[in-house]
Amino acid sequence: MKKKLLILSLLVGTLVVFSVQHGPPKKSTATPTTSYWLYGINGTSGDLVRYDFDEDALTTVGSITSDGTVLTGIQGAAYIPGHTNIIGFWNDPSDSQTKLAYINTGTAAASLVGSPLGAGTVTGATAVEPAGGGDHQVYAVQAVEGIDFDIDPGTITPDEDYVVRITSLGAAISYGGLYDEPVIVRITVDGTVFEPFGPWGLPLNADVNNDDNPRHVVIPGTWDADTVVSVSGRNWIKKLLQDGDRNSEWQIRREVHSDVDTNRVIVLRNGDAVPAISGFLNQGSIMDFVVDYVDTATNTMVLGETQAIYLFELGSSLTGAAADFQDLVVLVTVAREAGGLSGDFDPDTTRLDGTITLNPNSNPSSSFTLTKPDGTTITESDLTSSSSVNGDGVFYSGGAQHIEITPGGGGTQNGLTVDGAGYGLTNANTYTVTGLYLPVIIYNDSISGGNPVGNWIVRVYDGHGQIEQGTAPVVVGMPTDDVASVNLIRVNHQTGATETVMGLARAYDSLAALSDSMFLGTSSGQMYLINTSFGVETLVGTMPQASVGSLEYVGGNLVGYSSLNQSVFKLNSGSGAVIGSATAIGASDLGSLILREQSVQEFAGFD
Repeated sequence: MKKKLLILSLLVGTLVVFSVQHGPPKKSTATPTTSYWLYGINGTSGDLVRYDFDEDALTTVGSITSDGTVLTGIQGAAYIPGHTNIIGFWNDPSDSQTKLAYINTGTAAASLVGSPLGAGTVTGATAVEPAGGGDHQVYAVQAVEGIDFDIDPGTITPDEDYVVRITSLGAAISYGGLYDEPVIVRITVDGTVFEPFGPWGLPLNADVNNDDNPRHVVIPGTWDADTVVSVSGRNWIKKLLQDGDRNSEWQIRREVHSDVDTNRVIVLRNGDAVPAISGFLNQGSIMDFVVDYVDTATNTMVLGETQAIYLFELGSSLTGAAADFQDLVVLVTVAREAGGLSGDFDPDTTRLDGTITLNPNSNPSSSFTLTKPDGTTITESDLTSSSSVNGDGVFYSGGAQHIEITPGGGGTQNGLTVDGAGYGLTNANTYTVTGLYLPVIIYNDSISGGNPVGNWIVRVYDGHGQIEQGTAPVVVGMPTDDVASVNLIRVNHQTGATETVMGLARAYDSLAALSDSMFLGTSSGQMYLINTSFGVETLVGTMPQASVGSLEYVGGNLVGYSSLNQSVFKLNSGSGAVIGSATAIGASDLGSLILREQSVQEFAGFD
């Protein structure tokens, strides 16, 4: 028992034996025990397995079977506390539709219920009680089947009717380092020319070689299948003896068309390696422009299946250091309908992200007030050594609309960034951060005997609002999500009806709920925070345990599973770090993980 308490801390799990129900999951009566149980689903074999932490014993309950069919391929499952079945998401190979399955944890027998959820595999799922109380709601990550398209060689040709959006991710080209050259974008769809950011012939009015990127424009209309999309770029230089204050004082230097000048255009799709090309004259590299769409652990692109990024070389040479292929960087997204494209983006906003230590050196002059979206507050008087925290030291996880803070101490703090750049905070100065919704976590960095004994820290995740110190306000914001092929959905677990909550930047391998608006997901060894109130995904950290295919947040603890060493372990929800030692359970390919604070219910038989 000591080993189990070390690994799972406050987590309490028990064996639950259930019968399959043909209606909604029903609550069970139980006799409390102190045993620990874990359920997992082997996606390859379709087996339901059970692990007993007390006995260090792994049992195969049986193959998950419905009407004689073994339900293989289940990657996502959820459990509602007190109910009688695991809710699994099965992609039926006969029609490629995802369907709900109630899975009996005592026999592995399954019953398909409700209507199909549509095409697209569910890769992670979880259940959470709404903030205002009431019945638990089920959320899932579903990789929606998108439009297929060909790139041949520098054009996109979708195989279905489509809508298209163009995004300028940036540009960087200068005339010998003396001045920046204006860069203009043109897009051609089915032979029709569009100038989304300004006229092709007006370099000062349509320039995208500035700080106002990214910027998005949805091209009007729905276009026929098998029609072609291409992108063009044009750059300008000053005429002799002109200062460039007027459009007439510029001349065209070069035009590059993706469907013609293919040696001057690189096209990147999902999974492609990021070209290792440095920026010329100390300009940003390709990576600097596309980093929001990169899995940094593998240095590969993370794009929707309906997206492509165009890298243009507009300079004089295609060889040598000057050929850096970031003179113009454009993202193209296609979808079946306009609802599959993300909304407006305000190019005048930037991002606020990072940590602020609230009370360094226990300075009593420090002050702190956080106002939640509902108007209630958290102050420094609420943060003491007797404050109630979870196993990660987290006191509060949610939103804020106003933060006032005097960090205290005589030095500076460098844990905060504004638009990706360091924003030093001078301790003992007062700072005010305001916004409609600032996703935050308040936690203590040292826990002893379950009590917070270290520094209190506020972590802001890509907040949207304003930070002020003295008379120097800085506007901060968060870019709109850009991917339409993967969605976070809310599922009616009785009927199969779904509601799209937000588009996601990647198909997460797992999903765990911190609240009904904040979720954690894993992808390629990295943990992300998903905030549905503001529609933002933020990298939390890289996990030492790679290939974390399953997460579960239970009893104030985040538990993960890795197929590489077939083990489970506690994770810090604020950093992704492993807490304590892993427990090897000997189970492979668990596409879902269920840990429950439940009680044994014994049956003479099953109906």
